[in-house]
Amino acid sequence: MECHFHNASDASLQQSHMIRTLQEQLRLCTEQSKILIRETVAKNQQIQELEAAADRDSLTGLYNRRGAALELRRILGGFERQDYSVAGRVLHQLSVLVMDLNNFKAVNDRFGHAAGDQVLLIVSAYLQKAFRAEDIIIRNGGDEFVVYLINATQAGAAQRAERLAALLREDERLRFDDNIQVSISVGISHGSFFSSRGGLHIINDLEQLCDMAMCRAKNDSRESSGINIAPVIVFSDTAFGNL
Repeated sequence: MECHFHNASDASLQQSHMIRTLQEQLRLCTEQSKILIRETVAKNQQIQELEAAADRDSLTGLYNRRGAALELRRILGGFERQDYSVAGRVLHQLSVLVMDLNNFKAVNDRFGHAAGDQVLLIVSAYLQKAFRAEDIIIRNGGDEFVVYLINATQAGAAQRAERLAALLREDERLRFDDNIQVSISVGISHGSFFSSRGGLHIINDLEQLCDMAMCRAKNDSRESSGINIAPVIVFSDTAFGNL
C-alpha cells in the first residue's frame, strides 16, 4: 500500500509539473503573440506614414504630383458612366489653375532660402484657405502650384483665384521692401467630361492651356498679381468611342 501511495504521489507531482510547464509555455506564447501584434501594428503604421509622405510635399504638406494623380483617380472613379446613352448623362466640370509666384527668386537671392521657405508656407496656408476642402492642391515644385477643382464653375474658380491674390497682397510678411512684394500669376482653364476616363483624358490639355494662360498673366501683370483665363474646352466622351 505504501508503494502504491508513493507512485500515486509521484504521478500527481509529475502531472502538476506538466501543467505548470504548459501554462508557462502558453504564457510565453501569449507574450510573443502580443509582441508580434505590436510590431505588426507599428510596421503597418510606418508603411502608412511612408505612403502618406510619398504623396505629399515635404515642406508644405500639399499634394505632390504622385499624390495628386492618385487622389484625382480616386475622385473620378466615382464618376464612372452607368448609361452609355446621351440622355440622362451627367456632365461634370473640371477647372485647373496653374500658379506661379512673382519675385520669389528675388526673395531667395537676397534673404536666403529660409525666407523663401517661409513664403512657400504662407502661400500654402492661403491656398488651403481660398479653396475648398475637396479641391486638390499641389505644389508642383519650386514656386509653382496647381489646383484641380472638380464640379466647380469657371467663374467660381476665378473668384477663388482672386481671393487668393487678395490674401497675398494684404499680408505684410510677403512685402520685403519697396522693390520686393511677393504676388501671384494665375492661369485658369475649364472643361467638361462625362466619365472618369474622360476627365483623365482632358486634364493634360487643361494644364497646357493653363501654363500658357499663366505666362500671359505674368507678362501682363509684371510684378503684381495677374489672372488669365484660357478658352473653355467642352469635351464629349462620345467623340472617343465611349471612353
